[in-house]
Amino acid sequence: MVVFFIKRTPQEKVIRECLGHLYNISDYTIINQINKGLYEIIEAADKLNPPQKGVGLKQYPEANEYLSFGYDKYCTERVVNQMSANGWHMFYRKIAYNKEFTVELKDISLEKYFEFKDEKKIAYNFKVTLIIDYVNTDKVETVYEKGYVNVVKVNNEWRIDGLGVKELGDVFLDDMR
Repeated sequence: MVVFFIKRTPQEKVIRECLGHLYNISDYTIINQINKGLYEIIEAADKLNPPQKGVGLKQYPEANEYLSFGYDKYCTERVVNQMSANGWHMFYRKIAYNKEFTVELKDISLEKYFEFKDEKKIAYNFKVTLIIDYVNTDKVETVYEKGYVNVVKVNNEWRIDGLGVKELGDVFLDDMR
């Protein structure tokens, strides 16, 4: 047996961990727990103080754990705020819940696109292979997505500072139509 060790840069490690966190869904019902937790926090806070108009969920600092959904380990604050504001951090889980499937991130390929030397920032394109396993059937399918990710060095650590999908996998695209 031959074992290959692939040396990954710190940038690639944080990208792979973050994409794993985004795509791997072993419990598609977790969205119920998240929504319940958010609802309880908001309800308790609103009893103490009336909600502020135009502020949204930022007025509930206790909700940060649910809103960041663990992305604060990998991403800059700006990206965490963007993901929670537009619902991207929960997008895949909502669709998995609606269609009753789990997702396994099978493969990630990264290609360095551009490096900003003076800003300590690197842009990558990525392609992921995802295995979709429908819970109540024998149906399993493979889908692919392409996207981009930017990493930046913050306090001597690499963090995701930009993340987006260029080509959405069909199983997710169906819900967008």
